[in-house]
Amino acid sequence: MIHLTEEHREIREMVCAYADNELRPRAAEADEHARFPAESLRELGGLGLFGASLPESYGGTGGNLLTLAIVLEELGRACASTALVAGTHAGQAALAILAHGTEEQKLRLLPALATGSQLATVAIAEPAADGDDAWIQTRARRAGDGWKLSGTKMQVVAARAASLFVVAARTDEAENGTDGLALFLVEGGSAAPGIAISAPHDLLGARAAGIADVDFADCKVPAAALLGGKEKNYPALRDTLNLARISVAAVAAGVARGAESYARDYSRKRHAFGGPISRFEALRKMMAETATAIAAATLLVYRAASRYDAKEPCDCDASMCKLAATHAAYLAGKSAVQILGGTGFSREFPVERMYRDGTALDVIASPPEIHRLHIAQCLLGEGSA
Repeated sequence: MIHLTEEHREIREMVCAYADNELRPRAAEADEHARFPAESLRELGGLGLFGASLPESYGGTGGNLLTLAIVLEELGRACASTALVAGTHAGQAALAILAHGTEEQKLRLLPALATGSQLATVAIAEPAADGDDAWIQTRARRAGDGWKLSGTKMQVVAARAASLFVVAARTDEAENGTDGLALFLVEGGSAAPGIAISAPHDLLGARAAGIADVDFADCKVPAAALLGGKEKNYPALRDTLNLARISVAAVAAGVARGAESYARDYSRKRHAFGGPISRFEALRKMMAETATAIAAATLLVYRAASRYDAKEPCDCDASMCKLAATHAAYLAGKSAVQILGGTGFSREFPVERMYRDGTALDVIASPPEIHRLHIAQCLLGEGSA
């Protein structure tokens, strides 16, 4: 059951105020110049929002993934790029370490992630393996008392700014008839030997999130870099994929809300043919369909996050909420542009950016085709629930 506590409502109010007063005024310029939101990220760390889903014992505020989903939703209303970076850092990398790291790894890394003094990202997707772990080709081979990673990762959020990568790779276990999939903690970021990072991609949406490709060429890491110390740790990879889908879905739900709210307010103020355009039946139907899609997507996000927090299987829920939320963001952006008419295509208004951001989020953390197939497999008893 989804239950929002008084603490959840309080943190929503606080993040909403920050997003409206500080984040929203910067969003257009950050998008225009594809400028990484370093200042906003420092502020989020100072507000304690990066630790929203971490226990107090590791420097967090004692919340959970549902708490963080609410944070990301509110941030997404104002700036999808900032919310995407925050979700990757706090909702994917940090929670993967919390769930699957050794006590030494958690005590050493999580306090810095909670404050934002260290920025983390995940590197899972590959050119031939977008959302399908069966085709991950990055290899981790033993080298002395450590490992060497080799392979290329794509769509890595905050690639140049991050100082910690959570990397999916196949270990030598794969040569013994098993999948050998595991996660590695690669520290040092772009300064680490054996890592080459491309320039940030000039994207349609989420332009300020610093999304780039990362090449690992015999990147040497110590034995302690293996997340949880397990050479075969597929559950950690599966959980991290779920975390990626839930966090991106929360951002998308926020983008959808931002576009729908702006268009609704505009329809009340814009007059044509003797009255506000909000009275037109075609626009009302559009608003109703959009609002319904957003409400359904938001509930799916909350359900997936709640099931993860309860340590219940959530593979299918994660795909459902990602599919629904990015569709809602696309629908809300498209409808908002139509409601604003010719001005909807102008960069003087935020809805064209929200439209682009929603479209970009559709393919981050696996495209919709992957999620449709995964949901069908779950329904037919062919995959995880």
